[in-house]
Amino acid sequence: MNMKSLVVPSGAALALALVLSACSQMPARVESVVVVAEAEANHSTTSAVDLVFVFDPALLALMPNNSAQWFEQRPSLLAAAGSGIEVVAMQVPPATMANVPLPSKSGKALAVLVYVSFAEDAGRAVGNVTGHREIEIRLAKDSVIYGGK
Repeated sequence: MNMKSLVVPSGAALALALVLSACSQMPARVESVVVVAEAEANHSTTSAVDLVFVFDPALLALMPNNSAQWFEQRPSLLAAAGSGIEVVAMQVPPATMANVPLPSKSGKALAVLVYVSFAEDAGRAVGNVTGHREIEIRLAKDSVIYGGK
C-alpha cells in the first residue's frame, strides 16, 4: 500500500473537525482497514483497538478525545447511541497483521475513529481516519501510526 501519514487532531480541534465533517454529510467510504502490530507493540503485550463508525451527526460531539475516556465510557455511549454507532473491537497481539471486517453500513459513516489502549498510555489521543478509503493502523512499541489513502 502506498500510504501517506495522517495528522491526528486532538481536543477542540478534533471536535471541530468532526462537526465540520458531519455538516458536509459526506460518508467516510472506508474500503479496507489493516492493523499491523509490530513484535514490540505495546511493549510486547496485546492491545485493545476499537474502530468506531459514527452515523449520527448528533453523536459526534459526544465522542471522547482519548482512549482512556472511550474505554471507560464505551458501555454507556453504545447504550445511548443505538444504531448511531458501530464498533469493531479487537484484541491485537504483538507480531500480527489483521484485515479488519467492516460493518455492512460502514460506507455510510460520517466519521471513523480509532481508539487504542496501550498499557502505559491511558490518555492516547483518538485517531480520526475519516476521509480515507484504505487505512493502515500500525502499533509500535509505544506509539500508533496511522496511514491512509
